[in-house]
Amino acid sequence: MSSDSPMHIGLLCAMPEEIGTTIENLQNTFETHWGDLKIISGEWYQPGDPVPSVYISAAWSGWGKVSASRAATRVISKIYREK
Repeated sequence: MSSDSPMHIGLLCAMPEEIGTTIENLQNTFETHWGDLKIISGEWYQPGDPVPSVYISAAWSGWGKVSASRAATRVISKIYREK
């Protein structure tokens, strides 16, 4: 990605409720699966803006340090790619 490209943010949550409506507000979403870990990525647009403001990858890791570190490693190593 160039410096002109939107930034890519990873959201990692311990419980599904923490993700909230983030995923519902993404466009052009796709899923990546790593065993029981599902990463949902998409584009977030500001109202009235024709280009995405931010690429977001959201995942529910589960409880504990091991679950969080495993999920964080996958989200960090994942490169956002458009369809």
